Amino acid sequence: MDIRNQSLEAIILKARGYREQDQLLTVVSVENGPESVLARGARKAESPLRSVCQPYSRACLLLTPAKGGLRFLAEGSPRESYILPESSLSAFAYAAYLAELLLAAWPPQKPAPELYYLAQAAFSLLKLDEDHARTARFFELRLLASLGWLPPADALRSCSCCGQAPAGRRFRLSPQQGALLCEACSQGDGAPLISAGAALSLHRLLTLPLPRIPAIRLRGAVADELEQALEYYLRYHLEYAAKAKRLLASLLA
Repeated sequence: MDIRNQSLEAIILKARGYREQDQLLTVVSVENGPESVLARGARKAESPLRSVCQPYSRACLLLTPAKGGLRFLAEGSPRESYILPESSLSAFAYAAYLAELLLAAWPPQKPAPELYYLAQAAFSLLKLDEDHARTARFFELRLLASLGWLPPADALRSCSCCGQAPAGRRFRLSPQQGALLCEACSQGDGAPLISAGAALSLHRLLTLPLPRIPAIRLRGAVADELEQALEYYLRYHLEYAAKAKRLLASLLA
């Protein structure tokens, strides 16, 4: 049994009050994956841990060995806040959605460096890009790809069955087949139909480097099609509907 403290960088995804003065954190790190950490006394105004326990932020943490299945935060220092006090309600709602989706897909205490760095990229993009829905689509697609549930990026350039390119056609992103299929080849498939423009946007969101994501135009019908297609795809694999989606729906109504 390791009796040493562990120093690591983590993203704080959740923080809730525990007992009278403590905070129970849900954090993710390269070394440990998702885990719960108890910050004793962090709700006190004078606590040095108070500034470290902010949701949707990145921090350096010093954690004690587990006692009774739970580790304690000995000390920490904040590194970056992805959501600021003056951020819009939309930014808070989308941050909650990203966190909820990440935890639904990432088993507790299972290291997955690619998921950690994806989360860091998505929260950074959420902070910089005013189109929060575009950030959500970026994260959904790359999360599916990281988990091996999405066809290769090149397979999104044409129908996987007949080879037809997107121009002027409609497609389905089929989770059952793990493929992009044209309307003719996907008869009987329950996935939502998407336009050629939406199919091309899928490929761009999946392949362009992070600094170029804000240049992808997702407006009107294309944005709606992508949201519906990816929600269907995620629900098929995770068998889970994100609670934060209800908040987003009420905000955008």
